[in-house]
Amino acid sequence: MINGVVHERLPAGNYHEDERRTLTSVFNGDVPGFPVAEQLKVALLKENRTLGGHFHYYPELFAVYSGRAVFRLTHPETGAIEEFELIPGMRLMIPPGIFHTADIEAGTVLLGLTQQRYISPEINDHHP
Repeated sequence: MINGVVHERLPAGNYHEDERRTLTSVFNGDVPGFPVAEQLKVALLKENRTLGGHFHYYPELFAVYSGRAVFRLTHPETGAIEEFELIPGMRLMIPPGIFHTADIEAGTVLLGLTQQRYISPEINDHHP
């Protein structure tokens, strides 16, 4: 297993659904190694797509609000690859330096939090 990766079902208090609403708290200061967030991004995928293909010098936290995504993480030193499925009610924290891609289904709403502001691919996205 790649050290530092957190892949888990959201704690009971962070995900609630009843006749009124679905309430999802992806981040409530409760992810080890991810104490704060500088950015929240929301992506609605219009078609099946593979995204990513890079790494960052800061951690990222992802959750799927609706739909499905499969993340592939590659360890930078060993080349070990692990896959993690994200569906509603789950989250994935990717540590700094871990190369990642995601296969995301059309119609999926993906939430992403980062510990640094996103400025541009040239500044934030790095390639091995």
